Amino acid sequence: MIMSTLSVGRYENAGGAALTRLAAAARRLWLAYITWRIEQAAIMALHSMSDRDLNDIGLPRSEIAGAVKAGRHASPHSAAGD
Repeated sequence: MIMSTLSVGRYENAGGAALTRLAAAARRLWLAYITWRIEQAAIMALHSMSDRDLNDIGLPRSEIAGAVKAGRHASPHSAAGD
């Protein structure tokens, strides 16, 4: 009887760990999707700006996507000292 109780506990822990990993994977996918949607919105907003406005912020139209994607790795304070 003791062995069967220990065995069940071991399987329940393994199931809980698998569920935790599954939840973590789902969260990573959701965050990746949300990040992608935010990037797409930023790219669309920048593309809607005039060439003059883009020039004022120092961003050529051909570099919009790269600037948005590179910005996800930038610190919010990295541009403050420029």
